[in-house]
Amino acid sequence: MPIGKISTLLQAARRILGVRVIFRDYLGQAQLTDDLRWRLGPACAAIKADDQRLAVCRSFCGRQTVREVSLLVEGRCQTCPFGHTEAIVPVIVQNRAVGQLVAGPYWRGPGLPPRPGLTPVQDEGLDDVHLMLQGLALRCTSLFEEARLDEGDRRQRINELLERRHHEELSLAEVAREVGLSASRCGHFIRERFGRTFPELLREVRLDHAVRLLLSSDRSIADIAARTGFADPSYFSRVFRAAHGCGPTEFRGRPNHGKV
Repeated sequence: MPIGKISTLLQAARRILGVRVIFRDYLGQAQLTDDLRWRLGPACAAIKADDQRLAVCRSFCGRQTVREVSLLVEGRCQTCPFGHTEAIVPVIVQNRAVGQLVAGPYWRGPGLPPRPGLTPVQDEGLDDVHLMLQGLALRCTSLFEEARLDEGDRRQRINELLERRHHEELSLAEVAREVGLSASRCGHFIRERFGRTFPELLREVRLDHAVRLLLSSDRSIADIAARTGFADPSYFSRVFRAAHGCGPTEFRGRPNHGKV
């Protein structure tokens, strides 16, 4: 899915800038590792090791970073109470901040950085970082917008995917990626919109295709099972009987089930 590209963009930005670039994902949709979501570098870790400084850090991040910067479309560069400077730009989707891009931490003070993990920077260099982050934020916005599907679109896409790949070993995780959801949320969505679990829905689609082949061809039961995603013909027969009240051979032979 398009959102999965955010991880690639963050890693590329890190290589170019030579500092940590993270995305604070408010909605948890970008499927990022902790290293790409949180300030885990040594400079910040040294501050957070002390409980009092950690409290100051959390207060600053909550007030200055999240609440204020989320309202600034172009973002800003800011320095925390411990001298760490970062460039921060919100990612806006439909007039709502879904997260923030953060690059740093930098050191703009005199002399050498007081802690490992701080990168010295001049104001002009920080302005360049800020501009690059703004461009990255626009790209992230585009990726989120590409992934936004209304429920009808998601349902249609799931139907199309099952029709196209019902004969394969299709997993819920693959379906989730197709519609821009986590596997857990996709499972809930399927139960809410289709009235059955993902395995039940997939099995139903496979059985529908099996019925079509039974009535429109002279293929063997084993061949039909394989063509509709059932690796074991015996299991296929049991599932078919549970759904239709008889096995596939008997179903095909019934007078009212002529060839179509």
